Amino acid sequence: MSWEYLVKFELPRVATHLQIAHRASHEEAKECAQEALTTCWSNRATIQNMNAYLRTVAARQLYKRPAKPMLVPLEDVGVGEEPVAHTPSPAAEAENRETNAVILQAIGALPYHQRVAIALALDGYQPAEIASITGSTPQAVRTSLSRARATLKTSLASLRKKDGA
Repeated sequence: MSWEYLVKFELPRVATHLQIAHRASHEEAKECAQEALTTCWSNRATIQNMNAYLRTVAARQLYKRPAKPMLVPLEDVGVGEEPVAHTPSPAAEAENRETNAVILQAIGALPYHQRVAIALALDGYQPAEIASITGSTPQAVRTSLSRARATLKTSLASLRKKDGA
């Protein structure tokens, strides 16, 4: 992997992963992802699974940080930067922010292993890859994903009913 690829594509994905799976603030996630990226790049010759290494080092960087609260209100969690083909209207942006906040709140309420599994799945990883990253088995990951999806379906449906949709 090239440095440009890591900075352009993996860095935002790792930061978003830290926000979703580890409830890091937007700034903490960006800083830890950047620190992990520099460590990863300097050790690239010995790394077998770059993505797993990058996420593991980033999470460790996050948990080594002193005196900052690790948990933040989910309303403060950003979703990361995504390429946009066109500029949405302010109303569409507000609706997207509200939808993302509701989804992040529902994901944040999941148990830790389910939250990590769903965050990695949303990042495009398959159960076998998630198992490799988390040190679990593919079957355990599939079970966590299944339970997480069922819980999210129920919680998001109940929120939809409350809103009258």
